[in-house]
Amino acid sequence: MKLLPDGGGDGDGAGAALGLARARVARGAGAAAEDKVRKELEQRSLGFFFPGASLTALRYGPLEDDEAPLVVEYSFQAPRLARRRAGAGGAELVLPAPYPALLGKRYVGVPRRRSPLLLTYVVPMVLEAQVQLPPGSGQVQAGPPVALSSFGRFAQRVEAGGGKLQLRAEFAMPTRRVEPAEYADFVAYARRVDSAEDAAAIISLGAK
Repeated sequence: MKLLPDGGGDGDGAGAALGLARARVARGAGAAAEDKVRKELEQRSLGFFFPGASLTALRYGPLEDDEAPLVVEYSFQAPRLARRRAGAGGAELVLPAPYPALLGKRYVGVPRRRSPLLLTYVVPMVLEAQVQLPPGSGQVQAGPPVALSSFGRFAQRVEAGGGKLQLRAEFAMPTRRVEPAEYADFVAYARRVDSAEDAAAIISLGAK
């Protein structure tokens, strides 16, 4: 991804699907025209995580070989990849991790529970992102490495250097019941995941 001083930018992405996930994607892609696939990706994926984003390129395949991974490649532009704010030394950008789990939004609606909470299965995911920083960027404060495993596997590491950020994240969650007595621990887990993803790095822009 290429980040601009106003927080917008553009990027390229790629993902591969196997097994049942591959079958669902291939079935949808084969049954619809490319403009419909483009619209679905813009509205249900990019549009959700990057409001206002628009696709500039889309490629996917192979559709015929059920044994091969189905690879989806795309390019996009987004008006907000990062949040711009005033910092102690001037303007700065707060960069969230792409495609966050949003556990608090999905599961934490009340301070305590009397009935169990059902966590739905999340396919193991590995995300690797390279972010090109805006020209003239100053100090970069990368978030500390995080590794959690109590309710699901979450790991995130961010490294900065050479005008770029390298982010690697892993997330997987099994189907399970969170009993009322465990709920406070789950809330703490969700907050740690959300906090790490919400501010993967803070980029100083100086007095701009």
